Amino acid sequence: MVQLLPHEDSLDVHTIVVSDVHIGSPVSGARALKHVLESLNYKKLVINGDILDTLDFGSLDKHDWDLWHYLQDMTNPQHAKEIVWIRGNHDHLITRLWQETHHIDVLNEHEWSVGGNNFLAMHGDQFDDFWQRHMKLSFLIGDIYIYLQRFDTKDHRISEWVKKASNRWRKSAQRISSRFGEYVKGKNIHYALHGHTHIAGIEVAEHCTVINSGTWAARRCHYIAIDDKGTVSLREFDSKDFRVSTKRTIREE
Repeated sequence: MVQLLPHEDSLDVHTIVVSDVHIGSPVSGARALKHVLESLNYKKLVINGDILDTLDFGSLDKHDWDLWHYLQDMTNPQHAKEIVWIRGNHDHLITRLWQETHHIDVLNEHEWSVGGNNFLAMHGDQFDDFWQRHMKLSFLIGDIYIYLQRFDTKDHRISEWVKKASNRWRKSAQRISSRFGEYVKGKNIHYALHGHTHIAGIEVAEHCTVINSGTWAARRCHYIAIDDKGTVSLREFDSKDFRVSTKRTIREE
C-alpha cells in the first residue's frame, strides 16, 4: 500500500520521480527541489514532464539556474546516476534543445522495474481531453492561474484554495488517473506514475496503483520515492522556507 509521507533528509532510495517543476515560472519551487534532491541518496531521477516553463532564459532567477545546472551536472557519468526526462505539454519547445546539447533522449513514456515491481511513467496530458481539444485555451487558463499565484500571499493560500475548491479541476485529475489506469491494463504494470494536473494523489485500481506526483509550483510539493525493494511512497515537502518573492528577477540579485 502506497503511503503519503513527509520528506526525510538522507533517505536512501532507488528512484525519485518529480513532475511539473516549471522552471522559469514565477512560482516555480526550483530552490526547494534542489535542496530535496541534494538531501536524498538516489540512483535514478525521472523528470516526468514540464521541467521548464519558458524558453526565455533571461527570465530565470538565480535559484532556477542553480537547479538547471544541478540537473545538467547530474547527467555527467561520474555521478553514476540515471536521469530520465519525459516529455510534458510544456516541453515541446525545449525537447530538441536538450537532445542536441546534452545528447539525452526525451521520452513519451518510460518503463522500468525495481524490486520485482514494474513501473510506467507518462506526463498525463495524453489523457486530458480538454487539453487536447483546447490547447490555446488551456495555456491561457494556466497563465491566469500563474498570474493569480504571482500576486498571492507567500503561502499561496488563495491559489491553493482555488485549486482545491474547483470541482472541475479535481474531477479532471481523477479522470486522467482513471484513463491512465485503463491504458496500462494488460501491460503487467504495478504502478502507473503521472503528473500534469498539479494535484498529488493515489488511486488504487484492480490491476495497478496510479500515483500523481503533483507539482513543484506550489507551497506543498510532492515527489514519488521508490526504494531498492520496490516499495513506493508519495512524499510531501513544505517549501515555505524556500519560497522567494515571485516578483524578483535575476536582475535584482
